[in-house]
Amino acid sequence: MALAKDAHADLGTRIQAAEALDFPSLLIQKIAEALSNPLSSRKRVYALHDVADLLYSKQDDRYKEAYDRLCSERDDWDERANGDWDSAYARGYLRILSELIERNSLWGDRDVDYADDL
Repeated sequence: MALAKDAHADLGTRIQAAEALDFPSLLIQKIAEALSNPLSSRKRVYALHDVADLLYSKQDDRYKEAYDRLCSERDDWDERANGDWDSAYARGYLRILSELIERNSLWGDRDVDYADDL
């Protein structure tokens, strides 16, 4: 039995402390993934839904109202006049998520304040 215990020690079964999660970087990574896909693609929408899932605990009434308003536009959407609904949804959803991130100050630290240079 002692042999089996020693064999496990060589496999690296010790638990090490994990590093803290860099939440702003994770959000930016998922947003970059969304933006790297074509505008009206499912992959873009799925990546935006991942961002929404990450922000679940931050979703407030303003987010819910904005999202409900976006979804309600689908029924009356005129693609001839307004263009592709999937593209409009992806753009609108990204705006809603960006506003939620901004309201909760989740963009992370900004190393440079570009407004000072303008």
